[in-house]
Amino acid sequence: MARVPVFSSAELTTSTIPHIELQPYQEIEVNAQSTIGSPEDADRKFGVAGKIVAVIDVADHTFSIVDTSTDPSFAVGYILCDVQFNASDPYSKGCVGLRDGEVYSIGQYDKDIREEFAFSPYVARQQFNIARNSAGLTIINGNPTNPTLLTAQLFNVKPGEDGSTHVVEKRLKGSADYSPPDESAPYGYFKDRQVLGRNSKKINGGVYLGGGAREAIVADGDSEIIDKVYRPLHTALRLARRAVPERTVLSAVRARVAQVMPYDGDMAEMISSRYYGDQLIPLSDFIKNRAGVCRHQGLLSALLLERLIADGLLEGEPGIQRNNKPDRGGPHAWGILKHDPKPAIVIDPAQGFVGTKQEAKALGHWDYDLETDLNYI
Repeated sequence: MARVPVFSSAELTTSTIPHIELQPYQEIEVNAQSTIGSPEDADRKFGVAGKIVAVIDVADHTFSIVDTSTDPSFAVGYILCDVQFNASDPYSKGCVGLRDGEVYSIGQYDKDIREEFAFSPYVARQQFNIARNSAGLTIINGNPTNPTLLTAQLFNVKPGEDGSTHVVEKRLKGSADYSPPDESAPYGYFKDRQVLGRNSKKINGGVYLGGGAREAIVADGDSEIIDKVYRPLHTALRLARRAVPERTVLSAVRARVAQVMPYDGDMAEMISSRYYGDQLIPLSDFIKNRAGVCRHQGLLSALLLERLIADGLLEGEPGIQRNNKPDRGGPHAWGILKHDPKPAIVIDPAQGFVGTKQEAKALGHWDYDLETDLNYI
């Protein structure tokens, strides 16, 4: 079935209702008490006795947020639906209830959401988030390849901010599982574990979350499995007859990660999908299954760097970073060794690269630059 917008382009042009393209990570509060279009639109399009308060267009997919408070057949005050939805059909898809205190990640990441809306390939893995609380509705954009267009009466428009960890914090605020930042955990805590980001002071024991509600990866560096990964590196460096150059050590880390956790997108997705919705899963589970993608490999790299530094076999500060380059394929993560004032060294098992960001550019590898300094994983 073809998807059609609630308004024609001509109506949008002449309407006084704001119609804007959201910037990456932009956050907008919608006036949920207002309505757009005619009062009959919700009934005519979806069979709902309510009012449409916002329309969100993504490429060929149009979503509507509908106030259902006047329809006794709905237990929630608002729904997000698309043109597949018909309230008179009990088997109809294309609708989720927006419950108070919850955050919904709209995109290919969330299997249940993806199946409910039958997304086309033009909808990104993390297109946008919707947060509902007592104050109303907030739309938080991701950093998608295709633009997110919002039509609604607006309360508060904040400028776009780069950074997946920023989105994580926004997504988790209000959750009983989230605690605010302190000196030890600049991004706060999730289920009593520090949320990992680019400025985290410690990797082991933290939890690595996504802008969308995918799996929550626990950096279980003290586990027996990760200890077995580390021991051969430790032994080889201890037995070396002379000082081992830093690049040689980092290349050994990259090779060890690729050996125990080969890049396997299909297997990693099968494992991860069972934990979507921010459910905790140890990083060692991916090692057991000999599969991971860049986020798992980058996190393991950072854990191994941290142990080498603790054992006096390497100098610097370990970390994990991520950026999003739509023209290069989307988001990507890697481990990094920082030692100011010298340039940081990237350890990227997924791309088979060890070197500085400048060297990567010169060689035509991934662009590891971070768009801003704002809480970027």
